[in-house]
Amino acid sequence: VDLIYNSADALDTGVIDRVQLKEAMIANKEKMIAITEEDLPQTNAVVAQVMDTLNSTNSGTIRKSDFKKALQ
Repeated sequence: VDLIYNSADALDTGVIDRVQLKEAMIANKEKMIAITEEDLPQTNAVVAQVMDTLNSTNSGTIRKSDFKKALQ
């Protein structure tokens, strides 16, 4: 989980957006399969679904704490 989030938040801002999330999902595809237990296509629709699920504040970004909480 940390690997994926840290990959997305390479600048260490504490939040990630859809573009960063998609790039991290693609770069860490094997890790994503292990977490989700399925091979999700890295499409904009899937990224949007993940983003909407994790973006509890509707800010357009995901905080690391929200990311970890949602994946537990």
